[in-house]
Amino acid sequence: MPGLSADARDLLKKLRQVTTQLRDKVDAAVRSVAQETRGRIAHDYWRDRTGRTNKATVVEKLGRAHYRVSVSVPWADVLDRGSRPHVIEPKAYRSRNARKANAKAKAAGKSKRKGAALGPMMGKRFFARVHHPGTKGFRFTKKEALRCRGVLPARLAEAFRAAGK
Repeated sequence: MPGLSADARDLLKKLRQVTTQLRDKVDAAVRSVAQETRGRIAHDYWRDRTGRTNKATVVEKLGRAHYRVSVSVPWADVLDRGSRPHVIEPKAYRSRNARKANAKAKAAGKSKRKGAALGPMMGKRFFARVHHPGTKGFRFTKKEALRCRGVLPARLAEAFRAAGK
């Protein structure tokens, strides 16, 4: 830069290096907190029988030191907030193709659906409706946000100390 002394140019160069190191350390600290949060959400709050919720829990980078942890399955809101009491009713009418497939499976002595009952009750409903009591949510978004508010300042302080060395 014209007009600056050699000492000023050296100081400016060192300042840019420290700024770059600090930016990288802060980004790494925030990323590690986001990945830990993802791991806790995917493993600690509920038992994931199929693995779909675990696979759908991802960390997205939105910008410099800006990450989002999201659970992108249709039932994520129910896991987080719970559900109110509701009535579950059977499907009114099976499609013609489903009835044909069940009839063929019954004739062959096996069912197309995994775990479906064979015999005289195949395709029949046991109850006309069920009153579901609702579920209590895990409140993982609130719990993890509060946890990050406690952990992130310490991680950022470590990043500042590491960049200053």
